[in-house]
Amino acid sequence: MLCLKRSLSTLCLLCVAVVARAENGAAVPAASEPQSLPVLDLAFIENPATEGEREIIAMRILEDGRVLLPNERTGRMEVVSRMAPDELQKLTSEMLHDHGLPGLRSENLKQEISTLCQQQGFDEHISGAAATAIRLRDQKSIHFVRCPAVSIAAARFPECADVQNMFAIQLRLQNVAAVARAGGVDAAKTLARQANQILQQTQPLSEPLEVNDLAMVRELPSGRRYVQFYRKASLSSNGPGTEEAREGVLVSMFDDPGQAPRVSVMYESAIAR
Repeated sequence: MLCLKRSLSTLCLLCVAVVARAENGAAVPAASEPQSLPVLDLAFIENPATEGEREIIAMRILEDGRVLLPNERTGRMEVVSRMAPDELQKLTSEMLHDHGLPGLRSENLKQEISTLCQQQGFDEHISGAAATAIRLRDQKSIHFVRCPAVSIAAARFPECADVQNMFAIQLRLQNVAAVARAGGVDAAKTLARQANQILQQTQPLSEPLEVNDLAMVRELPSGRRYVQFYRKASLSSNGPGTEEAREGVLVSMFDDPGQAPRVSVMYESAIAR
């Protein structure tokens, strides 16, 4: 086990550092099922604003609830799970109402980040950082928004509500994809229990990780599985004068067949810059 302290910028970047490489971003519905329109896409845009710009679909949810993820080997989109109608409705409601997706504008996000970088002395051009793109189709319209280097921007500018909402949407959709990749909620709970065993050894007072903290599951060609849990740093209060910082935590776990999982834990305080 390796326990490290890092800046929150690094921690957030690691949450999206490993992205499945889809050679074909188009959905490929199962042959035995009828066509169904996409309702929600999470995509990452490599080499944004260059001739080499390329969009990679990381997750697609169809209107009938099917969740499609890129195959780890071929990159083709495949049906991995299916959401119940009420689950899909709740998820889209979170995007639209809890995180204010309809109010997010790509140009506004880009300009806000650029202005804040200039004011606070950050370089807004981050080599290798992908942009995040979200598409959601409801009964009235299609909502689309993209934002450069969301994870890093969220760490740098906690005061920027639009960036924080964009990051919250990204984390939520990554969680949906990770739970589907893990094999469902019960399988995700098993992974959480394994991660919590290590987390409690290093920080006994830390709140246990939950299924909603699962950020990534990847099956590697060797048969090894790579898992990440991520919980954002936050401030909590039980009343005046009782405000406390809850540390952000990134737990990475390599699960080798027939061996005990190897786990690394990285912490950062709520007000890291």
